[in-house]
Amino acid sequence: MGSEIVSIMKSFSPIDNERNQVNVVLDTNILMVPEQFNVDVFREIDRILNCNYSILVPSSVVKELEEIVSSGSGVDKRAAKIGLLLAKKHSVVDTKAVGDDAVIEVAVSKENTVVATNDKELRERLRKKGIPLIYMRQGSHLTKEF
Repeated sequence: MGSEIVSIMKSFSPIDNERNQVNVVLDTNILMVPEQFNVDVFREIDRILNCNYSILVPSSVVKELEEIVSSGSGVDKRAAKIGLLLAKKHSVVDTKAVGDDAVIEVAVSKENTVVATNDKELRERLRKKGIPLIYMRQGSHLTKEF
C-alpha cells in the first residue's frame, strides 16, 4: 500500500498538468460546506491541489441533495439547494451504488483520484483503499491527506 500512495502522490505533481489531471470526487456534505461554513470549497481545492483537476459528482450525491431539498428544513435545506446548484455545474457520474458506496465506486474507477468529504466513516474506508482525501478542518478551511 505504501508504494501505491507514493505513486498517487506523484500524480499530483503540478509539472505537466495536462497529463496529470486529478479527478476530485465530491461527497454530499462537502457540497453543503459553502452555506454551512461560508467556505469556498472550489477555491480551497485550487489552493490544495495547485494543478488541473476535474470535479466528479456521483449521481447518488445529486439524488441525496434533492431529497434534502424536498424534505429538509432551515440551514440544511438551504445548504442542499446551493450544493445541488454547484453539483450540476460539474460532471455528474452515473453510479450503480448509493451513498458512500457510490463515492467509493467513482473513486476507484478513475485514475489520479482524490475524494473531498467530511464523513468520518467514509474517510476511514477510503484510507484503507489508499485513496487521497480532502476534508474540512476547524470549520474554516479544507486540508489534504495524501
